[in-house]
Amino acid sequence: MRRIVALACAGVVALSFGVAPPSGAEEQPGRLLSSFCGPGVSAPCIESATRDGVPVTSADPIWSVFLVSYNEGKSRFVRLHVQKDGSFELGLDALDDVWVVTVRTGSVVPRVVFGYAAESTIERFASPNRVTFTASPVRMTDNDECSPIWPWSCPHQASNDFDGYLDVMATDYGAWADTAQRESMYGMDYTTNVGLTSIPPEIVHDPATGRERLLIRMANHHLYSDATLFEGFAHLRIPNLFLRRAYGVDHPPSLTGSGIDTAGTGSAATVTVMPEPGGGAMLVDIEGMRFSRKRVRISRGVITPTKPRDLRARRSGKRVRLRFTEAKRRGSRITRYRASCVRGSSRLTGGARRSPVLVKNLTPGVKYTCRVRAISKAGPGRWSRKVRA
Repeated sequence: MRRIVALACAGVVALSFGVAPPSGAEEQPGRLLSSFCGPGVSAPCIESATRDGVPVTSADPIWSVFLVSYNEGKSRFVRLHVQKDGSFELGLDALDDVWVVTVRTGSVVPRVVFGYAAESTIERFASPNRVTFTASPVRMTDNDECSPIWPWSCPHQASNDFDGYLDVMATDYGAWADTAQRESMYGMDYTTNVGLTSIPPEIVHDPATGRERLLIRMANHHLYSDATLFEGFAHLRIPNLFLRRAYGVDHPPSLTGSGIDTAGTGSAATVTVMPEPGGGAMLVDIEGMRFSRKRVRISRGVITPTKPRDLRARRSGKRVRLRFTEAKRRGSRITRYRASCVRGSSRLTGGARRSPVLVKNLTPGVKYTCRVRAISKAGPGRWSRKVRA
């Protein structure tokens, strides 16, 4: 079974890796198999593991939990695997199991966590570096028959499935060239049941709009081996600091679904975008994906402010005071409001940080048409409706 996670960014060749050898295999060059922490065992190692609240140890006769640590390029990985009776297939009965595993990652800073897992929560701790994974196994198609060369492709129907699979990895993502952006990745999480995917989202330029966008690549079979429909999910946590530094969203907490453009998830997919409670990240949840689609685009879309509403004008000789309901920000702070009053080819303007806005030097006795718009770091929003002064 091949599980590909492509790590793609500017100036870095996409990386991929497969399932690690089973526990008990000999140490391989560049890869170190490790298990539970204890005397003579240094990190990375497993500090503790439970299945439905019951401890799982290295002496368990059925369940095996182990790590593979390795480097690919400048990136370092610590990858957690779960086996039952020596097999990566855990069975349909295991889909409701809840695993809680704490891993000491040693010198590997767990900036990015990726998992083939469901119902997951991820907690990070420093000094020493540790990650606690709480997750359940997923049912997946076996992507060994999919093409690993982009554009990825998979047969319409899988010839083999994994009725229960659990695999989580943490990486320092040292391959990311921009140091500040790499540091801001700390806390990026991504879990899915889609066989071929990429992490973290790539930042690509859209020549049609002139904006930067996030790109998540995906591929999977359309049907399980028994001809039932495969429906994929993806849960992504993107830290606000990464959005600011790498993506140009200067006020992520105000980013909503109107500021995100999605495509490629299939007509049945539902996409939810929301700020994380506490304001530390943006959460993207996608459910019900059906493939032959191969990629999901999460674009920055429109993050400029909405237009001001309920514009009212109060004229007094050469001056007009414009009051309005202030605009809503959509990912970028509003810095000021700009008013424009027009008569023929003559245009007068005014500005203020909030309502009202004063426009001066109007010609007495002459009617003007006025409107207002909000200005943010991302650019100007739409003009309000016009009023006569």
